[in-house]
Amino acid sequence: RQYWGTGPLVLNELGLRHRPTSTEKPPGTRRIVVLGGSHPMGMYVDAREAYSAVLERLLNADGGTWEVVNAAVPGFTSFQGKEWLAHYGLELQPDIVIADLGVNDTLPLTPDFPLPDSLVRRPPAWAVKTSDWLRHSAVYRLILRLREPEAPPGASQRVSAEEHAANLDAMRALGRAHSFKVLAVAQFTIDVHGPGSTHCLFPEVGQEPSVDLCAYWRGIGPAARKSFVDPVHADARGHAAIAGVIYARLRELGWTK
Repeated sequence: RQYWGTGPLVLNELGLRHRPTSTEKPPGTRRIVVLGGSHPMGMYVDAREAYSAVLERLLNADGGTWEVVNAAVPGFTSFQGKEWLAHYGLELQPDIVIADLGVNDTLPLTPDFPLPDSLVRRPPAWAVKTSDWLRHSAVYRLILRLREPEAPPGASQRVSAEEHAANLDAMRALGRAHSFKVLAVAQFTIDVHGPGSTHCLFPEVGQEPSVDLCAYWRGIGPAARKSFVDPVHADARGHAAIAGVIYARLRELGWTK
């Protein structure tokens, strides 16, 4: 409960932290799909405080009918976001996809998670159905380990910087093929336990269209830490600020017309 604001985590029939909705877009509605990890999903804040919900209210107050779908999932990397968009997200018929992905790309490989995301093999269907008891079997875990490929030399994190850029390009290619736009969000962390400095993780800016949240929080200076619970997750005030920056960027791009 403490991870999701003042109430328990509630998911809709699509498995998303969003009000009940259908994959078919209602007539006259423009739809934005937000992809990301636990931060855009709204860890530590109520669902209505997550920046996707705030952005929806800003857009609807400006005229028109908008739905901003919170499709973020804790732990998602740019690889997983790309795969989710290709296999599930297209059914939502987005007009715009906000790709807020990358913080989890930088997580280091560990003995429990020894492979980059793109090399992890899909488990067989029988293993998925019986995973609740198979995962307690040392023999089963050994078999899984033995069938895994070797990590490439030099691999140190879940998604490399090169793969991160390629995943964003793949999402943009999907957008061109299916008539939606992709807005990449610059990735960052905030030194909340130190001077409050902002650290940029990937150079999304320059790969337009994008929104430079890293520059925004750097411009706030040390006060940025007051809008974050930890280096990654914003509080309600931080989510409101992020929604405002993204809203302004969408207007600047002419995508709200």
